[in-house]
Order: sequence, then C-alpha cells, then structure tokens
Amino acid sequence: MLFFKGIIRRHPPLLAHDASSLQDVNDTILKKNQGSYGNFYPAAWYQQFDGGFVWFTSLGHRKSDYTDPVFINHLYQGLHWLVGQTGQRNASKAYAISPNTPVDYQR
Repeated sequence: MLFFKGIIRRHPPLLAHDASSLQDVNDTILKKNQGSYGNFYPAAWYQQFDGGFVWFTSLGHRKSDYTDPVFINHLYQGLHWLVGQTGQRNASKAYAISPNTPVDYQR
C-alpha cells in the first residue's frame, strides 16, 4: 500500500481505497500514515502542475491487471481526460529551463 500523507492534500481523489475494509493490516502503520484522507487512500487523482495537467493512478501493479477490462477502461478514461486538456495548458506557469531542473514539490 502506498501512503500519501501530505503529498496530495490539495488534489481531490477520483478513486480511493477504503483502508477500514482491509484485513490483517498493522493499524499503527495505517494511523501513522493516513494523513488528511483518513481511511480513504487515493488510488487515482489529477492535478495541474507547471501549467499542464497530470493524471495519476496507483493501480496496475500486476501484469494480469492489463487484461482486466475494468482496469483498461480506467486507463482509457484517465488518458481521455488528459488528452482533452491539451489546449488549456499555460506555459507561463512552467519554471523548468531544462530536463535537469529539479522539481519544486512545494509549488
């Protein structure tokens, strides 16, 4: 399980795992890392970053996921949304001057 404590507080999840439904989980680790989402851990979300758009999914860790029609539709819908945002980019918000510019996660 990935923990998102403090990473994406400003970005509403589109899909979340209900951690309270997990069995045999170390509650101490869950409570320590739950952050602002409580029992609901983000599984898919989007955000604007550097004048562009980003869509994330934490799903798809197993090879078999890529033959599941529901997962393939999840990918398709995320990419469909992302491609639809292309004309709305705002390059004036970008700060990188080269591929080696460090990412400023505090922005």
